[in-house]
Amino acid sequence: MGVRGPDVTREKQRGLAGVIDTLSAGYTTVNRCPWIIAVPVLLDLFFWLGHHLSLAPLVQDLLVRMQDTAGRSDDLLLAYPEYWESLGRAGEQYNLFSLLAIHFPGLPSLMSTREGLGPKIALSDPWAALGLSVLLPVLGVLLASIYYVAISRQVKGAAEGVGELWGRVWKSWGRFLGFMFLAAGIGLLFGLPLLVLVFVVASINSSVLGIVASLVWLAFLWIGFYLFFVAAAMVISDVGPIQAVRNSVAVIRFNPGSALGLVALIWLIQLGMPIVWDAIAQNAVGTVAGVLGNAYIATGLTAASMIYYRDRIAAISGGMQWRQSS
Repeated sequence: MGVRGPDVTREKQRGLAGVIDTLSAGYTTVNRCPWIIAVPVLLDLFFWLGHHLSLAPLVQDLLVRMQDTAGRSDDLLLAYPEYWESLGRAGEQYNLFSLLAIHFPGLPSLMSTREGLGPKIALSDPWAALGLSVLLPVLGVLLASIYYVAISRQVKGAAEGVGELWGRVWKSWGRFLGFMFLAAGIGLLFGLPLLVLVFVVASINSSVLGIVASLVWLAFLWIGFYLFFVAAAMVISDVGPIQAVRNSVAVIRFNPGSALGLVALIWLIQLGMPIVWDAIAQNAVGTVAGVLGNAYIATGLTAASMIYYRDRIAAISGGMQWRQSS
């Protein structure tokens, strides 16, 4: 007879779906409203067929400046020929528009790191490049807001008008940006002293550096785990960044076993799917299939995480709404 963990037992007693059932519910949501994959599909088609914003002139100029610095060019060119070539290729292949596919709150993309078929626009103005490097992620967050609000609307079963729907999009956009600035500020606050500590440790004993790096990596994993449901909290519970962090931590704290199972499964699927799409996207037909498949899989996982959050936060609050704007 199998042994059931305390999380599983409590969740069944409360009538909560398990991890597999939650994933199934996520894909049922996508199957019911397949149009919610439109944002990542259209964005990938743009990366594939649209204009490619190249940084090649800026990179080439940087390489020339580095090679002419303090008479070190000959030594550097002899020591690192492959390094210089790889930098040149990176500048040629990198598409600045790929910044639209941001990592938080997570806008899935198959083509953002691939070379597309569209015409290339060479960007030679460093100030224009800097401005676009700021503007494009902000626009990417807006696209992600549309995507997340569309999914949450189906998860919540809301029947909203167009005006109310766009109101939620703008509100979510501001909250996502607020969380990103908050995370960046906290990262700088703790990251800079940590960086100094790493340098000090490395200067005393370089063998300890690997242990410190491993501890830092584990700390990031732990923080990422507890903040996994932050985006879901913003669009499902309609709360600001600080309350969303509290809600995400609460869901993990009260459901550690099943939450770990869901998060680990989602991460494994996300890590493994690019291998599948690389094998498929070898021609135009395969690329279209890969774009559609990637958007479908990722959207199903996102919907599942929202369903899991929706059910657990409702159980935790005992029917009370957790709606505090921060």
